[in-house]
Amino acid sequence: MGNVYRYALMIFGLVMGLAQLGINVGAALAGIGVAGIAVGLAAQDSLANSIAGFMIFWDKPFEVGDWIETEGEFGQITDITLRSTRIRTPLNTYVVVPNKRIIDAVLENFTKHGAIRIDVPMSIAYKEDIAAARAALLAAMRDLKPLKTDPAPDVVVPALGDSSVNLSVRVWIDDGKDYQAARFAVVEASKVALDAAGIQIPFPHLQLFWDDVDPRVVQRLGALRAGPDGPRAAG
Repeated sequence: MGNVYRYALMIFGLVMGLAQLGINVGAALAGIGVAGIAVGLAAQDSLANSIAGFMIFWDKPFEVGDWIETEGEFGQITDITLRSTRIRTPLNTYVVVPNKRIIDAVLENFTKHGAIRIDVPMSIAYKEDIAAARAALLAAMRDLKPLKTDPAPDVVVPALGDSSVNLSVRVWIDDGKDYQAARFAVVEASKVALDAAGIQIPFPHLQLFWDDVDPRVVQRLGALRAGPDGPRAAG
C-alpha cells in the first residue's frame, strides 16, 4: 500500500510540474490512458491478483504469522503482497499462492481465535464395547503432547458405519503450528491403545447372503469349480 501511494503521488506531482512549466500534458495523458487500457487487457490476471490483494488487506482473513490451510497448502504466512501470499510449510518449503486463488478458495485459519479443536476419526468393530474403547483412547490422550488438558480430550460416536462403529477423538491444542503434529500423534496413539486393549479396528468388508437358491445352480457352480481335472483348492 505504501508503494502504491508513493508512486501515485510521484506521478501526480510530475504531471502538475509539467503543467506549471507550460507543457500540454492533455495529449500525453490521453495516450497514457489508451496505453493503460491496452496494458490492463494484457495483464488481467495480474490486475485480478492486485484487486484480490486489496481485498485481503481490507478484509484481513489472515495476517503475517498466522497458520492457515488453503489450496491444499498448510503453513505459516510469511509475507502478503498485492500480487501473492507467501507461505512457509512444515517441510520448510516456500509456497507462493496468487491472491485471486486465495480469495476464491476456502481458507482455514488455525491461529485467528487461539486454541483449536482437532477431530480425529477412529472406528471399532460392532462386537466391541464402546465404553472400553473410549477409556482406552482417553488414557492414551492423557499425557500426549502437545494436547491441552483443559478442555480435556473426549471421545464421541458421530455415526454408525456399514462395517464399524465410528468414533471421533476430539482434542485441543494451543497453537495452530502444532495442528499436523498433534493429529499424527493422536492417530498413532489411538491405534496403539486399541491394539493394547484387544479392541478390533475392522477392515471394510461385505457380507453376501443367499436366500432360496435353486440347488441346480449350486451344483452347476460346483461343477465349474471342479473343472476337467477334478476339484480345485478352495480360496
